[in-house]
Amino acid sequence: MNVYHALKMIQIEHQPLNHRQVVITDENGKPLSQLTDLLSDCLSKIDLFVDLPSTDTASDVIDVKCPTIVRQEV
Repeated sequence: MNVYHALKMIQIEHQPLNHRQVVITDENGKPLSQLTDLLSDCLSKIDLFVDLPSTDTASDVIDVKCPTIVRQEV
């Protein structure tokens, strides 16, 4: 199981998991703050462009076509 499938499967009180409340730990249960912050940052950015519940695979998230912004010369 990867992070994508875990986020899709886990629910609390029949609601999708709030990724801001996820903490990554080591084998002993000690929180890994850098990985937790990285995951939170990545998922926050994904939320800007993708509706995670509407995707079926991690590739769907990666393959999202974002609008291209073209800078006009001044």
